[in-house]
Amino acid sequence: MSAIAFSNLAMGIHTILFPWLIVGVLELSPSRLGLAQMAILLPNLLFILPGGVVSDGRHRG
Repeated sequence: MSAIAFSNLAMGIHTILFPWLIVGVLELSPSRLGLAQMAILLPNLLFILPGGVVSDGRHRG
């Protein structure tokens, strides 16, 4: 249970700090922020979704 809490805490911190770092500290444009977030989330589409399909297709017993 605590692992889930720490994971959610880390994702919340990332959600706040990453845009601040890109736009506030590095002074990049908001469109660069969108590209950076896409680069972070693209592996989710490439690995998590197909992995879920494979795991749903496997027999558990």
